[in-house]
Amino acid sequence: MAFSLKKELDRIDLCCEAVHKYTHTAKAPGQKQICGAHVFIPITCDSPWCRRCRPIRDRKLARDVEKIIRAMDRPTQLSLTLTNSDDLPGMMDKMSKCYSKLIRNKLWKEYVKGGIWGRGLTISYDPSSGLYHYHLHFVVDTYRFFPWQLLKAEWLRISGSKMIGTPKRVISPRAQAREIIQGTRKGGKADWDRLLDVFDSDENGLEVRKEVMAAFHGKRMFQTFGSVRSNISKPERTPTVCPRCGKKFVYVEWIVETVWMSDLKREMHNGSAGSLLYFNGFGGTSAWRPPPDNVVYSAG
Repeated sequence: MAFSLKKELDRIDLCCEAVHKYTHTAKAPGQKQICGAHVFIPITCDSPWCRRCRPIRDRKLARDVEKIIRAMDRPTQLSLTLTNSDDLPGMMDKMSKCYSKLIRNKLWKEYVKGGIWGRGLTISYDPSSGLYHYHLHFVVDTYRFFPWQLLKAEWLRISGSKMIGTPKRVISPRAQAREIIQGTRKGGKADWDRLLDVFDSDENGLEVRKEVMAAFHGKRMFQTFGSVRSNISKPERTPTVCPRCGKKFVYVEWIVETVWMSDLKREMHNGSAGSLLYFNGFGGTSAWRPPPDNVVYSAG
């Protein structure tokens, strides 16, 4: 599907502006009256470029990636980079081809069992050397000690670029998982956090936003390979049990409405909404959670 910047921005602007409001119409076990519980779930855009959705999604994914890293026998971190360039799609295509050559190399096959990689992108502080700094963050599981100098030389031969730093054993799986999902931290901010700041800047922000979003449209942001298999679960979008009566969730027993957030706030203000509960659909659990700090709703 072709990328449309306008559609993507419109989707982000409407994030959390409406909710799915669930009303439980079934009778509670052992009772004659219907349960009547009200639950609302914000309708989110799930865009990787949304300031609301991305931090929540990243925290959940980082926990899953951390489990993958901890399951490795010899987790080792490394990063592959290319020379800075103004041609982001060209860099991404070149990285894909060079990486394909590397994993077919005898040296790589002999030492690497599998691993996981995540994309990283920073905007260069010196645009004269190329605006984009594109790279891949890896955690690989090795059979034994890897002769990294030989790998560095091989990557230089294949890509014409050097690795970022010296590959080393993973000390903190949690920190490394955040790097896979969020990028390296420079100046106290992650790659993608700083990129969103650039998008909102007055100087070429819209043009950079359009080029980056178009280049990453439909691309995987991270991927497992080799012997490492992904066990990342999809976030739940509906509750599993009723928070009031504890009855198992069945769609036909609930009325589902789409309500604008402004109307819901009005209902809460005049007291006509009844008792509402907030369900965090990004949590990956069946837990019912109280409203976030920025939403003032009562949980009955």
